[in-house]
Amino acid sequence: MFEYLIETNSTSVDLEAQQERDMILKPALEGIQCPKHPNQPTIVRFVDGPDGRPVYSIAPCCETFGQRILLALYLGTKAG
Repeated sequence: MFEYLIETNSTSVDLEAQQERDMILKPALEGIQCPKHPNQPTIVRFVDGPDGRPVYSIAPCCETFGQRILLALYLGTKAG
């Protein structure tokens, strides 16, 4: 279960964060969940980056699930 929090200070950065969430993160992470903690949320937080663009951090429920998230995002695989 993923919770997406957008905590930026600008409407334009908010919109960019929403696009990144909807076009990149949600499709890449769709359908994966932690088998150990299925009811504990993984928090994806967007904040203002130093260059005026949104940056995100992911706080997974456990280290193993964090590794699965990285595989899904960077390698395009949802296998654990």
